[in-house]
Amino acid sequence: MKTWLEGLSSEEREALRRTGQALADLAAADAPGDRKPGEDLRERQDKLLDEAVEETFPASDPIAPTRITR
Repeated sequence: MKTWLEGLSSEEREALRRTGQALADLAAADAPGDRKPGEDLRERQDKLLDEAVEETFPASDPIAPTRITR
């Protein structure tokens, strides 16, 4: 199965990657919370993502394995 990315040239794929990274950097910069001057936006984005996952799936409430019966 081909994806639409396979039809792009290497220059187009690189431009798409840079655009995606720029958008992610903007999202990290605009995220709520204190932002330190000169803070690495990729590190901030990773920290915010880790925090969001922890809030969604806290370690104190692990997913319970269950078996689906029919």
